[in-house]
Amino acid sequence: AVVLGGGVTADVCRRILLNQFRESGRYFVDVEELIADKKKISALIIGNLQKETFLKNQEILDLTAKIQTQQDQIEIDKKTLKKLIETAIKAPSFGNSQPWKWFYNCKNLYLFLSPRSSEFLDFNNMASYMALGSAAENLILKAHELNLEVVEEKFPSADKKLVSVFRFFKKSYKSNASSHHYDYLVNNIENRVTNRNISQRKLIPKNIIAEFQALSQTFQGVDLLILDSEKEIQALAEMVGKSERIRMMHDEMHSDFMNQIRWTEQEVKKNKDGISIASLAPNNSASLGYQMTKHWPVLKLLKDWGGGTAFEELPKKSISSASALGLITASNLSPINFYSVGRALERVWLHSCRQNIALQPFCAINFLFARLTEGNGNGLSDSEINELKNMNDEFTKLFSFNSAQKGIFLFRLFITDKPGKASIRRPVNQVLIQNNKANCA
Repeated sequence: AVVLGGGVTADVCRRILLNQFRESGRYFVDVEELIADKKKISALIIGNLQKETFLKNQEILDLTAKIQTQQDQIEIDKKTLKKLIETAIKAPSFGNSQPWKWFYNCKNLYLFLSPRSSEFLDFNNMASYMALGSAAENLILKAHELNLEVVEEKFPSADKKLVSVFRFFKKSYKSNASSHHYDYLVNNIENRVTNRNISQRKLIPKNIIAEFQALSQTFQGVDLLILDSEKEIQALAEMVGKSERIRMMHDEMHSDFMNQIRWTEQEVKKNKDGISIASLAPNNSASLGYQMTKHWPVLKLLKDWGGGTAFEELPKKSISSASALGLITASNLSPINFYSVGRALERVWLHSCRQNIALQPFCAINFLFARLTEGNGNGLSDSEINELKNMNDEFTKLFSFNSAQKGIFLFRLFITDKPGKASIRRPVNQVLIQNNKANCA
């Protein structure tokens, strides 16, 4: 390492003296990133579109080949389609991963599961399906604003990559069309953000809590449980803190987390996904802490020494300041329920914006519990499994689950004057495919 450092320094000095290098600043060289296995990516090419993707071109065509249009269904123009997709993709997604792909063909708009990478916490794609549910909720709300009726067909294929088909009709169409009861929420889509600020704890009126619960219960098998006593919140803060430590001290989850972070504004603008370190870390010291633990060998050494409790502090502080904690539950851990939870979550989140109440997800703990109970803890160490088992038992007792409920999405609600910061999205032309040469019957 000393010889390498000397060689780099000598080369830089030589180029400066020869007037071949004139930039100033600090530079960081990561040998593990420079010398590493090349990553293989697949590409989907339709027209001018080329992006790494979970889906292949032929898969999209095969999965939609036999799906028909319906009587009285209408074509939507390109301008309207763009408005719909722009609004849909403002939906939240875990780590701002944006795991969707849209395909418009012969009057039908298809929504596909298409994560760009496989993440350890996204067990059975539960986080991704929730994101798609939230996107669908936005799309339907926007379609109603544009005087369109929508009929949604969920999971029309045995292959769960095809999540939904949306068909559009004139305003007068009523058969099986989506409800207009929540159309007022469309006005809050632009304002919905994740707020990670920490404020003094203030209680939320019971009538507003009841409104949140009613919004969740509109989907079959879905419910919203609320904790708002200080004792319950402090108990949950301890659990969430421990889950964050487990996440950060696990090599694969640590890698996934670091891949989500965008360390500079330039990275944010270039990638158009992930989470900006500026919005994730509340202060410079927290940002420096993430920087210092960016590389796994540092964490591995810390783990070997039995450390890592510092990772518990920020989530514990955030949870402790909550006005209330919400947990969206469903009857089982299935793709259709994840999708419904995503729709319910978006309604709650949009309504919270309407009430000037901030919302921050803390769902990693639910994803860990799902891997523990449904995946037999695959990929976790014995010590991690044992700790999560104890936490899961305590978590279940705290929320008073019944045997027919599965906790899927935990979040905190709080009152603050400090605004959150919106995460950037990929442009429509990177997530929407249009078959302009289709031979439609």
